[in-house]
Amino acid sequence: MDGLSGSLNAGLVGSGAALRQLQAIFNASFYTGCQDDEAGYAKPGPNVIRRGRFWVLLLSLWTAMRLGECCQLRVDDVTKLDGVPVIRHVSSRDARAQGREVSPRGG
Repeated sequence: MDGLSGSLNAGLVGSGAALRQLQAIFNASFYTGCQDDEAGYAKPGPNVIRRGRFWVLLLSLWTAMRLGECCQLRVDDVTKLDGVPVIRHVSSRDARAQGREVSPRGG
């Protein structure tokens, strides 16, 4: 996070507390190297896992989507619009019409 400019850093994390939380998350063994992607995800080891669990938080931070929304994405939700890759947001009504399970949003 040190490479980010002050204004960009402030926009991304909002406060020093948030920055410390992000540093704690990304310094955890799951992101730096763990035993495995099962019971050993919290134990330091040589493996950096790159499956879904790894990408959900990164995608959520990048897109401002909720973790649950990231978890419910399908391959066909990623498409191109005018040649630019985009993630298509599927509304609850559209998701139900497609037979997807929809959970209510908390407020």
